Amino acid sequence: MSPLKQDYQKAFLSLLESGEDVGKTIKRVKAVMEKRGHSGLLLSVLKSTLRELDRTSVAKTPRLTVAREKDVKRYAAGHKEAEVIVDPHLVGGYRFEKDNTMIDNSYKTKLLNWYRVAIKSN
Repeated sequence: MSPLKQDYQKAFLSLLESGEDVGKTIKRVKAVMEKRGHSGLLLSVLKSTLRELDRTSVAKTPRLTVAREKDVKRYAAGHKEAEVIVDPHLVGGYRFEKDNTMIDNSYKTKLLNWYRVAIKSN
């Protein structure tokens, strides 16, 4: 990432950490970038900021991702401290993230791995 993008990302993160409203923060950063002629960087700065926020939130909060609402009770018992997220893209099973470690026991991953093995064998 270029130093300019890093500077914008740091500014963005510091504004968000100060507790400012997200919508206002985006408008402020966008206005500054347009004023300086850097509006073309806005999308990549927003994406990198989201990745950074996601990365740091994973380190702070354990997350349990399940495929369906009815799976919450089944898998949450072993992960009581985790924030529960329902993601239908997992097909089934669960994904648990804590301290930058992920246990992926989802059907999606198993199906993808099976598919890759089947493709390689042909």
